[in-house]
Amino acid sequence: MALSCLFAATTTAMAAPEGEESGVEATEIVGTPFRISAGGGCDLPLPEGTPVTYNFSGQWAGISAAPGAFTVEEYEEVVIKFAEAPACYYNVPFKDAKGTQQWNAVGDQNGTEWHIAITQNITELGIQNVQEGPTSLTITDSYAVKKDGSKETIKWTWAWGVSTTVDADITSGTATLTGRWGGVNISNDIIGKEGRKILRIYTDDETDLNGFPIQWCIRTAEGADAWPQIGVVNAHYAECNIDDNLQSIFLQYTAENATWKLGIKAITWELIDGDVPTAVSSIATQNMKNGKFMKDGKIVIMKNGKAYNVMGIQQ
Repeated sequence: MALSCLFAATTTAMAAPEGEESGVEATEIVGTPFRISAGGGCDLPLPEGTPVTYNFSGQWAGISAAPGAFTVEEYEEVVIKFAEAPACYYNVPFKDAKGTQQWNAVGDQNGTEWHIAITQNITELGIQNVQEGPTSLTITDSYAVKKDGSKETIKWTWAWGVSTTVDADITSGTATLTGRWGGVNISNDIIGKEGRKILRIYTDDETDLNGFPIQWCIRTAEGADAWPQIGVVNAHYAECNIDDNLQSIFLQYTAENATWKLGIKAITWELIDGDVPTAVSSIATQNMKNGKFMKDGKIVIMKNGKAYNVMGIQQ
């Protein structure tokens, strides 16, 4: 989840659904845009040739290849290229045709280009750090060479104890989220910013946030995990206030056994002074409107001027 580039605030036109209001200008995307990249259980297409740095948190952290299955009838080899020769030792673990875990499919990890010959059927393939302490790999290209000479691009997905840094300004895109806990990595531009912060999500016309099961997954500067609720203001805009100093942020999909497409126009953040009313933090300004709102970090449901919690109990 750790990305490290700060971007200037931008304003982009966005049409609000008819009859709906928010605490920000309905036609603007406001705040400093986060950089985004694919997290676990998420496919977020990146520009072709985009280098991606995979930050391994420590020993046994690793990433998985997609696709990860290679047969001797169809494939010759897998090629992985790096910006620099790896500084630490890595395994390329795999599972054979019987699903038995094996520990190294490549012999030389010292160069900037690894070639993995497909000499047996492989059902899963990955890269794993086998030394203690954090380390990083920047992959510039990776592909499987087929018997007919064609190449199939390999995407590396988050697996265990790994975050990504994308060397490109990715601030929008369509993320395909598969299964519970899949999500989108968010850059750490907000790290070190003290005070109340507002996080905002803007989606395209195909993504209705009213029926989309997502939440923030954050880690504070003290290392504590939290899952603050997102207040959906309208079909294509949601926000959340956070007072904690942050270490990392993740936009997480919370439903099971389904695949969703999250069309992201922008995910932004902004420091706010005092109790500046926002679309979901000020119930008083919304008391004539039905819907879900945020108050003191909790979801409040407004109906006919009355407030209820998520259990339906009047507040």
